Formats: sequence, structure tokens, C-alpha cells
Amino acid sequence: MLYIGGRSSCGILAFTFLLFFAISITRSADEPTTTIKYNVVQAWAAKLGGELWHLGDFITRRKEVEESFKQAQVVSKNGQKIVEEMAKDLKYMMDAKVSAVKINLWTFSFLACIVLLPLRAKTERGVFNGGTILNGLVSRRVVPKRIGQCVGQENLPIFLPDMRISSRNRTHSTIAGEIVFREDFPNGWAVELSVKQCGDLQKSTSCRMFLSQLGHSDICGWLTSREASYGKYYSTFQPYPRCPFRKGVYNVSEQVVDDGASKYLPGVGSTFWEITITGSQKNRQRIMDTAENTAISFDEEPVNQSFQYYNAKQMIEPGEIITTPIPMIDEDPADITTPIPPKEIVLTKKRHFFNEAVNTTVSSVHVPTNVYDRATEVIKAIKWSEALDSIFYNNYIGDPTLTWQYFGSSSGFLRQFPATKWEQDPVDLYDCRLRSWYIEAANSPKDMLILVDSSGSMTGQRKDIAKHVVSNILDTLGPNDYVNIFTFSEEVAEVVPCFRDTLVQANMGNIRELKLGMDNIDTNEIANVSAALTRAFELLEQFRETRNGARCNQAIMLVSDGVPYSFDEVFEQFNWKELPFIPVRVFTYLIGREVADVKEIKEMACRNQGYYVHLSTMAEVREEVLNYIPVIARPLVLNKREHPVVWSEIYADVEDPKMTDWLWEIKERAEQKERFIDYRKNRVLFYSPEEQHRRMIMKQRMNQDPYSNNQKYNFMTTVSVPVFDRRENATRVANILGVAGADVPIAEIKKYLKPHLLGVNGYAFIVTNNGYILTHPDFRPVFQDILKPAYNTVDMIEVELTDDDQGPREFNNMLLNMRESIINQSTGAKWIRVKYHFDEMKRVSRTKRQYYWTPIKNTPFTLVVTYPETYGVNRLQIRTEDEIHRIHAKGSNVASFFSGNNWKIHPDWVYCKYLNEHPNETFATPELELKHFLERMKLGGWKWPSNRTPPPPEHAMFCKCARMTIRIHSNSDVI
Repeated sequence: MLYIGGRSSCGILAFTFLLFFAISITRSADEPTTTIKYNVVQAWAAKLGGELWHLGDFITRRKEVEESFKQAQVVSKNGQKIVEEMAKDLKYMMDAKVSAVKINLWTFSFLACIVLLPLRAKTERGVFNGGTILNGLVSRRVVPKRIGQCVGQENLPIFLPDMRISSRNRTHSTIAGEIVFREDFPNGWAVELSVKQCGDLQKSTSCRMFLSQLGHSDICGWLTSREASYGKYYSTFQPYPRCPFRKGVYNVSEQVVDDGASKYLPGVGSTFWEITITGSQKNRQRIMDTAENTAISFDEEPVNQSFQYYNAKQMIEPGEIITTPIPMIDEDPADITTPIPPKEIVLTKKRHFFNEAVNTTVSSVHVPTNVYDRATEVIKAIKWSEALDSIFYNNYIGDPTLTWQYFGSSSGFLRQFPATKWEQDPVDLYDCRLRSWYIEAANSPKDMLILVDSSGSMTGQRKDIAKHVVSNILDTLGPNDYVNIFTFSEEVAEVVPCFRDTLVQANMGNIRELKLGMDNIDTNEIANVSAALTRAFELLEQFRETRNGARCNQAIMLVSDGVPYSFDEVFEQFNWKELPFIPVRVFTYLIGREVADVKEIKEMACRNQGYYVHLSTMAEVREEVLNYIPVIARPLVLNKREHPVVWSEIYADVEDPKMTDWLWEIKERAEQKERFIDYRKNRVLFYSPEEQHRRMIMKQRMNQDPYSNNQKYNFMTTVSVPVFDRRENATRVANILGVAGADVPIAEIKKYLKPHLLGVNGYAFIVTNNGYILTHPDFRPVFQDILKPAYNTVDMIEVELTDDDQGPREFNNMLLNMRESIINQSTGAKWIRVKYHFDEMKRVSRTKRQYYWTPIKNTPFTLVVTYPETYGVNRLQIRTEDEIHRIHAKGSNVASFFSGNNWKIHPDWVYCKYLNEHPNETFATPELELKHFLERMKLGGWKWPSNRTPPPPEHAMFCKCARMTIRIHSNSDVI
């Protein structure tokens, strides 16, 4: 949307009316009262009206507007078709991101049949019929014009290979027998083409259009390149075909080469050719593949402790001063090691990476604060993972819309591309193993019950360690997991009374409540372990039989300072009924330095396919707690073949959710201090109505400004896949090396929701498989510049409000049924009466809206589009290229309409942007960017490129067309 000021036109009209009004007043004041001559007044009014009409016609350029809309069509909006097209575009984009992380071996095979009509061309010796020049004395270039198209299809190429006809067949007008071509393309494709004659099109049961199913892939660029053999044929197309191939009419000038050995010319005559293409993809590496293969080959290589790498916390830019830590006074000089200097790197700010200073040729490594970055296993993994840099770079070059790519290691470090410095203000709490994209990819969904010993012996440091253990366990859960916490002494009780006898979804809101509940536990009496285990098994069995919860893994996490015996009778009753199958894994955490009964609590874990940990200090809690993740993931790793693709919920880049409460306390303290100082300065002014009103207005503005609130956070979703350890010495324990991932900013997803197509009051939003919104116009994750505690678990029924008299949290059944259909990834439509707010929540509208939804295939997301009743039923459709051609034909300069400073680009709309930044293609303002593309439009042959992301080769969809006809015109030129 362009906001163009009309001050000049408004000024002319205002001046005209003021002049008319002034003349009327002057005449009425000077002249005596006379009888009004209505005919004169009517004539005068008609004349003035005519002048004003001509003035308005001149200012608004009415004729030019009418001329511009002559070729426009009024088309009806089909909501279901719109949502399906949007979902298809989003799928292509998301498939491209998946391809950067993971790639599969993919094969293709299809049949086609070409109908070639007779060629009729002129030679120096007369009219020639049949296409091939038979006389060896004649060596001419025959340039016929060809038109090829596939009716009723879009995005389909006209794929005609160069058929090398052997010399023994050069006198024939048809190709006899079978000719096979094979070409290995440098991008990893191997394509084999077999051509043989079909006697009759009707009898060829497998005949289809010979169209390239690779039209959206990188092979398209290879086939059209001048270096490829096929490029000799495509080079004669007018207009020259570009990737991806589009449906259209192409004029083809083909050269017949009479070299005595071969001819470049498809067969001619009324002949049908059955063409079979088979191919397979070679071993094209991506992040996941490269990590697994490199780890195998690197396993036995020695580790150099002085190995240098780009440490995101320590690397420096050219000219930056190196700071070294000061040795302790009482430190033995023999123990002082020479510090390893940080590596130097050149960083450049790039708009595509949120204006961060980055280096797009290498990756940098972030090591959590609690992990020693020179540990043997850590430094070894950092070294072999350097091989991922070339994969990161090639992915970025192949898809410039990619943002952050990374590999999160199970040892704790994060390798991130492009390289950038890591901010540590106020403190670095980041650990990739606790992020949702890592957690969900590293293990399967699970039902989990945490049993915390609250007996009298769990006091002091033991109680603090137990709380820390539970907090770290909760941090490893995601929205696809279900959890609850029971404390046990003589009795078993929930830490949150509202979560009685159930498991709750492990979203941020519920996790926060569970952590707050752990702060209120009391320790007393004797631990009744049997009662706690029995209640836990009964609840898990109930969820398993009713198929509620995660419906995958189940686990009990026992946190205690010791158990008197192994409680075999409980396990025999609930967990060992169908050996060797054990439905519930048991993990045990023994707390305290000097503890007894170690054998019993250790056997309890080992005999139930779990893991045992002994914790005596706070520092070792996180690393030991994370050991349960590879145990849960063992079945997935042992499968080896299946690498599930996981899409995370929305989250705020590297922000730690635990910072929310701390930042809120800091903010409250600052406000309290400010109010106290103002009160001490002037008590009377502090309580005055004017001052109180001013404070209220400032607070309202702060709460209602979405742009100032959201600008500091980069919201995104991540696609990730697990990376398995396939080394021989690790097969028995089935380790996980880490997780590979790539970010997709929410701002990038919004570009595919086409606001120009939806209109002002229509909008689109995306819902996850848990019912939470991924993006929505009413998504407000920030309050006073601080992330809300449960910002990424906003359910769609909390933002789509039905127009009824039900109370808060009492949802309409129609809305609940629609939500059920959406999270089950069905396709549907429904009318619902709703309320929605606008104008910064100052107004509310009640209306009836139509909702359309369809799943985004191969993802957990569902796209929803909604329109108000009777709104946006029709729209104007005009071809951009036709309008540009019309303006250029008239000699008009479009850029002249955008002179001056009285116009602006809508801040939320995108017109045209370069995918890959270049020093000469950066713009200070969106207005300058628009002017740049207006200048490019003046160039000959300009076309607006499509914003649809081509699907990657392994995800390309097969396109089918029933028939293709190649017509050869008889008015061919002879050279």
C-alpha cells in the first residue's frame, strides 16, 4: 500500500470554494436585496459545476485510470483456493529449509510421448518435406519456427532433448530402434534417456507429456546452461527459458548440422516417440549427513589441545585489543598455562541477519558457561564439525533466504552459521540442549511423572539440589510432552493442587507453575516410596490405556536421598507383566554426599531400562540430568534409517524464558525507586490529578505500542533433525551426536500470507498441532518490552473470540469443533460470529466471518484464512507486465509519480527485495528500494519474478499433462 499525499489537489479545491464563498458574501453585502433569478443561478451553478468537474478530472487523471483498467478483470475470490495456494507456497518454502538440513535418496522415473508434426521448410532447390535434408551436397541451416505448449497447466517446461541420430539412420525420416543417452550432472543427478518409436499414440498406454519434473530444481539451471549439451537446443528458444520454466509459447529456431556423423534435430513426420527417463540422486550431503559421516572418519584422529577455533565469546575483529585473564596470586607458576589467543575474524552487518555483524564464509562456536571448552570430547567434536562450514556455505548460496544454520552437539557446544559474536549481557544462560528445537528432535514425545522425596532427611543442601534437578528436568520438556510432579513422604501429593490426578502439557505456562510449586514444598516424616511408585504407575497406565497424553514413551523420574529396598513387587505388578516389554522407564537421582542404599536405587533404574545418577553438588546437576535424553532416544538411534523432521513452536531467538521473571522484578524495582524519588521531591505534585493522569497516559501508550515492544526480539521457528552416532564402538549404546537445524523467521513466513490478496479486513494465521498460534495479527508476546511468561503457548481460541454471552475461558462449541479440525490437519470451512478489536483495542466490531483452513503438508502446521461476511468477494486482476508495457508504450515515466517526500511505503508490506544482499544493493529506506526497482522496470524484457520458492529436487512434485503438440510453421526462413 502506498500512502501518497494529495495536498496540492486539496489546496486547489479549497481555494476555489473559498473564492466562491467570498464573492457570494461580498455581493450580498454591497448590493441591495433583489429578487433571486433562479434561472441565472441555475446556469451559474451548472457552469461552476462543470468547471469543478473538469478540474477534478484533470487532478485525478480519470482517463488515464480508465485506460489502465481496460485490461483488468473482475474475478471472484475463492477462499478455499486462496488458502490452498498459500499452503502450497509455504510448503515449497519449508521443504527448501528441510533440504538444507536433511536430504534423502530419491529416484524418479516417468514415460512420455511427443507428437511431432511434419516440418515444412524451403531450400535453394525447392520445397522440402520431411525435415531431414537427404542430399549430402546440401549443407544448409534450416531455421523453422516452433511453438510448444502444454494446455491447461502452469509451471511446466517444454523439455526437448538433443537427439543425436547416428549416421546409419541419417537418411531416414524416423528414428528406428532405440537410442540411449546418459549424462552425469555435476550437481549430483544421473539422468538416462531412452528413446524408441511408438507405433500409435492410442496404443501406447504409458504415453504422457515429456515434461521435466525437475523444472523447479537446480538441474533446471544446468539444462539451460550453455555448457550442457542440451543447452545447444535451449539457446534457440525465444524468449530464452529461465528457471523455473513457465507455461507459454516459445519460438524455436533449430539448426540442422550436417557433419556426416550426427544431426541435432528431433524426429519429424507424423511419428510418436515414447521417451523414458530414469534417474537417481547421488549422495548429496547436507548438515545431518555430513555430521554423521565426518564423525565416523574422525574418531581415531588425535586431538591437539591448542587447536584454535572461532569461539563466539572470544573471537576478535581486526584491530581489537586482546584481553587475557589475570592469574591468581596463590597460583603455582608451574600450573599456569599459556592462554590460547582468540582467532581474528572480519564481521559485516547484514540486514538479512537482523543487522547482526556476521561472516558468511565460516561458522562460530558457542560453548555454554557450565561446559569446559577444552575438554577432550568437546574439542574433538568442535574440530570434526568444522567440516560443516562448506555445507553451511553451499546451503546459503543455494537458498539466500536461509538465515541461521547450526549443529547443536550433545556435548554442549553450538556451531552456528554465519559466524557472529555472542552477547553475554547481562549473563550467558544459553545451552542449545535446553532449546525446544534440540529437545524435540533429540527424543520422542513422552509422559513423565517426577517423584520428589519430601521426607525429613531431604533438608538443607539436599532439598536445594533436588529443586535444581527438577528444574533442569522440566527445562528438557517440550509442548509435545506431558508431565506432573508428586512429592511423597507419608502421603503423596501434587505440587500444584490444580493438576490433581492428571498429566499436563509441558508448555511454558504449565512448566512455570510447576517450578513455582516446587518452591513451596515442606520436608517432614518418613518417605513412603511404595505409595509414590504405585500412584505414578496407576496414572501412567490410565493415560496409556485411554490413549491420552503423548502416546509414545513413558518415564518416572525418582529424586531421593535413598530407598530402603528395590520394591520388586510394585514393578512386577505394573511394569514387568509382559517382559521383555517394559512400558515405563525409571530414572533415579540419588541426592547427597554420604548416602546409603546405593545398590537398591541403582538397580531400580537399571532393571527398568532407565539411568542412575548420583548428585552431590549443584554444579554437576545439569550435565548429569541431560544424560537421560540419549536413553529415551535409543530406539530412534538403533533404527538408524529414520531421521524425523521436527518443527518447533514459535520462540524468541536466543532469549532465555527464565529471564522473564528476573527482568520483570528489575523493572518493578526501577519503577518503585522512581516513584519514591518523585514522592520525596514534591509530595503535593505527586498526588495531583494532573500528574496521576499523565502517568496513566504514558503507561497506556507503553502497553499499546506493538512496534516498540516487539522490535528487540526476533521470533522464529526451527526445523531440526537428530544426528546419530554411527561409529562402531558406539553402536551398542546408541548415542546421539546432536541435532542439526535451520531457522525460519516468522517475518519470512508472513511474506507468504499475501496481505495484498487478502485485503484490509481479511487475514491469515498459522496454527500448530497443539492448537497454538505460530503467527496471528493479534499475537502480542511482549508486555512493556519484556517477553510474557507463556508467550508461545497462546491457543487459537484465545485470539478468535466468538460473539456470545459466555464468560472468560468458556469457549463456544463451534469454535472448539473448528479447532479440533484444524489441529487434526483437515481441510474445511465454517461461518462463525466473532468479535475483534482494532484501533489499538479502542474499538470492537461484531461480525460474521468465514474461515477456511488446510494443512501445510509435511509439517505440523495448518493455515487458516478468514474474511468478513460479504466482504472481498471480488477483486480486480491485472497482469503487471501488461500494465508496465502500456505505460512504457505511452512514454510515461512511472518513477515521476513518486517524487517528493509526501508518500511512504506501508511498513508491513513487501514489494520487491533482493534475496542476497550486495554492497551495491542496500537501501537506507524502503522508498529508495522501490525507486530502484522502478528504474529496473524501464529495462527491456523486465518481468516481475515470482516469489514462490522452488521445491528442492528431492521434494519436487511430479507434474502431469495429458498431451503436448509441437506445431511447425510452414513459413520457415532459409539461410
